[in-house]
Amino acid sequence: MNRKRFYPNNRRSKPVLPINDNSLISQEIFDECEKLKQKILSLSNGKSEIWLYRQELLDQYNQLILFNLDYAIEK
Repeated sequence: MNRKRFYPNNRRSKPVLPINDNSLISQEIFDECEKLKQKILSLSNGKSEIWLYRQELLDQYNQLILFNLDYAIEK
């Protein structure tokens, strides 16, 4: 059975990485989580942007756990 690979459109906010090296992709997701964490810590508590960054951070952690559970447990 020869299926064509589905390529997502270019209108997505984040680029979709080809799945070829799980540890590399997991490291990139983890690095993005760390950047978001630092951004949240640098903002004062009264800003409404904290909620948006926090939601994005939770989404990234979920993506990391679903993509590579072993890597997520190590970190």
